[in-house]
Amino acid sequence: MATALDTGNLDAVFEEDSNNHRARMLDDWTPPNPARYVVRTIDIKRVGTELIASFRDSGYVQNLGTQDIRDVVRGLVPVTLSGPELSAPGASPTTPLDLQLKNYPTYVIFVLGEPSNMRFNPDKKAMSHKNRDDRNNYGRLRHVIATREDEDPLDDCRVVYFVAKPLSPPATDYKHGFNLNVRLDQGLDQDGNARALDIEIDPDIRYPGGSVTEP
Repeated sequence: MATALDTGNLDAVFEEDSNNHRARMLDDWTPPNPARYVVRTIDIKRVGTELIASFRDSGYVQNLGTQDIRDVVRGLVPVTLSGPELSAPGASPTTPLDLQLKNYPTYVIFVLGEPSNMRFNPDKKAMSHKNRDDRNNYGRLRHVIATREDEDPLDDCRVVYFVAKPLSPPATDYKHGFNLNVRLDQGLDQDGNARALDIEIDPDIRYPGGSVTEP
């Protein structure tokens, strides 16, 4: 399902707001930790006058086994960036970024793919909840670069991960909305100042529906 995105200079949405119920994702998670993970790469492409955000790939959840989730995530950090950059049009982007999860806690890893000038917003945490009542099922948000990971935003960050705990049976049907903050670097203006376009993507984690992850 395609939904509109907001673009431009965004207000801080990671603190609780009684008017729109948005809330920051929790930094911590109480064990036991998930024994599985799922990876999704996000691409944004220009189609005519619109920006379209979508998952590049699909695939089932995978068992961690003896691996440390930090090693898995570190292996996904791009070493070099190549490919075309994107100059954003004025039209509002759309996105079909819904992820289906059920039954078990899962590490969710989001990787920014193309264009090469896309980053997570360094001025805000990468994700927040649309409804703060959902946040007890999520936590341990981490921003990852080649040298480290952090609860706080990092420069040149293209990978984040967090824990998602789907609702337990019999309450299996659910839909939790998020805000995902990315930035498109737009080069320098005529005065030599850096330009950027901040984009707010609004994926859902839900069951049923979305990008299938369960085998």
